[in-house]
Amino acid sequence: GERVLLRLAARYADVWNNLGAFHRDLPHKLEVLRTHCRRIGRDPGTIEISQQTLGAIALSRDEAARRTAAAHQEVGFLTGAPELCPTGTPDEIIARVRASVAMGITSFVISFGRHAAAEEIALFGREVIPAFR
Repeated sequence: GERVLLRLAARYADVWNNLGAFHRDLPHKLEVLRTHCRRIGRDPGTIEISQQTLGAIALSRDEAARRTAAAHQEVGFLTGAPELCPTGTPDEIIARVRASVAMGITSFVISFGRHAAAEEIALFGREVIPAFR
């Protein structure tokens, strides 16, 4: 937790991954991590902050909602803050990713569920990734 794991991350980690179940708690957890870093004289900016989360994408809102619901059923433990999960249409996902980046995320570990189609991953790569290059 915050007293042991984040203290160890402050001392030794190059990357700290926030689990999907705790996405909503990220600002607090980052402040705890930064406090531990300051106590040992480490620049917290030297730690990559990744967010484990759930993704689902489609061009239409109806299909995006269907894929999101299916992914939530398959891997619901990644949905601690569904409003922040990169799901929806490309524009909706870009807005959600920007919100997470504003919270301090520097990289993402995204699961598209157990039955994601290759076209879904390709669409994410074509429509979302370029917005962050």
